[in-house]
Amino acid sequence: MTDLDQKLQDLSRRVEALERELGKTPTPPAPAIPVAPPPVVYAAPPQPPRPPAPPAPPLEPPWWTGLTFADLFTAKVLAWAGGLVTLLGVVFFFVLAVNRGWIGPTARVSLGAIASAIVFSGGLFIRRRYGRLYYSAYSGVGAGIGGGYTTLLAARLRYDLLTDWQALIVAAAIAAVGVATALAWSSEFIAGLGLVGATLAPAAVGLQSGELTSAGTTFAAFVFAGTALVAIGKRWQPLLAVGVAASLPQVGVLVGLAEGTEWDVVAVAAAFCLLYLAAATGMQVRLGTPALAPVPTSLILVGAVFAGIARRAL
Repeated sequence: MTDLDQKLQDLSRRVEALERELGKTPTPPAPAIPVAPPPVVYAAPPQPPRPPAPPAPPLEPPWWTGLTFADLFTAKVLAWAGGLVTLLGVVFFFVLAVNRGWIGPTARVSLGAIASAIVFSGGLFIRRRYGRLYYSAYSGVGAGIGGGYTTLLAARLRYDLLTDWQALIVAAAIAAVGVATALAWSSEFIAGLGLVGATLAPAAVGLQSGELTSAGTTFAAFVFAGTALVAIGKRWQPLLAVGVAASLPQVGVLVGLAEGTEWDVVAVAAAFCLLYLAAATGMQVRLGTPALAPVPTSLILVGAVFAGIARRAL
């Protein structure tokens, strides 16, 4: 045996011994490959069910429904009847004083003003002292405001004791007192009595001269603007409608009497159109209803028709 054969055998024995050693030692396991966790899916929270739409409010029956003969003798009716009688007493006092010649014009107007102030103050006192007797208080205040306007008309038209602008300033003062009382009491009737009376004052003053002036109708526009602000703030649609009914005929007559294009009349007519549009928009926004309310819609239509007629006439 050569040296090469011995080396090969020796190498073979060593390989066999190494294989036996490797067979006894356990093979370490392969490292585990980390597995990414599945993505977490967040479900949207369940939406609460939508509440059902509120039902439409039931229509209120007309005020005369169920009216009986006994309703004509309630405290409210009797109180307003007393206020009306008081107002008629102030009016008839002027008529009687004029026919009999008892007192002079200045004294007649002064007594009428004093009587109206006493009745108005009596209504305020009743409301403050006996709050539950509010019908009597309302009738007293209403009669006082009406008596104040009656006295003012007598002083201007009958006796010519005031100029046109003085009469309009007094009418504005009466309206301011009426509006302050109406807002304090939340009375739409008192507000209408004070504001509508002031709106009609330029027309009444114009009876003496036989014509309406742009200045007087401008005063009516300012009063209507105040009427619209009060009506929108309190959501009093009837007051807004009555204000339009009191002011629209005046500006209509002013436009009808204009000869050609008189720019002062054009400005007054345009101011009324803008006031009607602004009042209708403000009332609709104030009501906050998705549907168009009848009074704002009608007011926009009336303003548009008047604008077309005024444009054609001027």
